[in-house]
Amino acid sequence: MINIEHLTKTYNEGRANECKVLTDVNLEVNRGEKISIIGKSGCGKSTLLHIIALIDSFQKGEYNFNNTPVRAMSNQELARLRNRSIGLVLQDFALISEYTVMENVLLPTMFTKCDNHKMKKRAEMLLSKTGLIKFKNHYASQLSGGQKQRVAICRSLINDPDLILADEPTGSLDPQTGTEIISLLIEMCDSNKALIVITHDLDIAQQFPLKYQLSNGELACI
Repeated sequence: MINIEHLTKTYNEGRANECKVLTDVNLEVNRGEKISIIGKSGCGKSTLLHIIALIDSFQKGEYNFNNTPVRAMSNQELARLRNRSIGLVLQDFALISEYTVMENVLLPTMFTKCDNHKMKKRAEMLLSKTGLIKFKNHYASQLSGGQKQRVAICRSLINDPDLILADEPTGSLDPQTGTEIISLLIEMCDSNKALIVITHDLDIAQQFPLKYQLSNGELACI
């Protein structure tokens, strides 16, 4: 699914304040794999996730998504691929407070040609699996942190993507709720989906069968 070779990312390249964040990153991810990437704050974890998510660019190296080189794709093609094939779960949930739970879950479907009735049924299925179906008409502002993250998980899965990316998904939660959220993420990603979780918490990272550490711009299996 994902193949990254010798990827380099530098901010302010060629300037006095040049900062090389990723120096030689290599990563292969297959369908069904569950991966954690751990590293200290500021080591480039989020930058790597944004590149994998097709949000950020890179200077050197190769990145193939489903055997397609992303360098050769236009911004419009990248946006379509991102919406169709990648689901994002963020630390701050990124919900729209004045939208209901159902509206937040369905938000990614606004950018696709899909059967609205079918997608609403899928949203209800996901909310049922996460124990939130009774809150579907509640506003996001009425939910607890754990409930908000469950909504974010449902939203990330609504388009049935190939890849789920989670950036510090437990960072705003207490330890018990965080553990529950990680277990839910792993459970909700079936054998056709890959899951990559970025974290600075070793206890969270240890819950994954495949673990990597990002340090000095390089990624190593641990």
